[in-house]
Amino acid sequence: MRTINAGRRHAGLGQDVEVWGEQGMTKLWSSANIASYGGGVKDTSFLHNLSQLVGRYEALTRSTSHQPGRAGGSLLGSNRSTSVSSREEGIVSVADLGALPPGRALVIASGAPPTLIATVQPPPYAPDLNPVEGI
Repeated sequence: MRTINAGRRHAGLGQDVEVWGEQGMTKLWSSANIASYGGGVKDTSFLHNLSQLVGRYEALTRSTSHQPGRAGGSLLGSNRSTSVSSREEGIVSVADLGALPPGRALVIASGAPPTLIATVQPPPYAPDLNPVEGI
């Protein structure tokens, strides 16, 4: 069985939409097995869709109340009540994605949860070094 490994690094969403068209870009993005986002996008529609892909979680809130009992307010004679409530929240907001700092990227791979990674800074350019030598 032969496979084709096609990789493309996108320069910018606006440029890609200009080249591929909106439908073409949507197809490219949605069919990619691995997609990464490194920040710098201000298109809130795209960032909202990306936020939805990352998902939601259940945030728990615990509250405790104390009511003095008949013994004059001592803890032994008090009533204490604790309740826990939950609400769904987005894991990452549109604002968080828009403000993603340099050195961080979001990776979304098929069959794995989205992951925030630290990027690796490439080494400084050395004009006397030929990377093809010795291959």
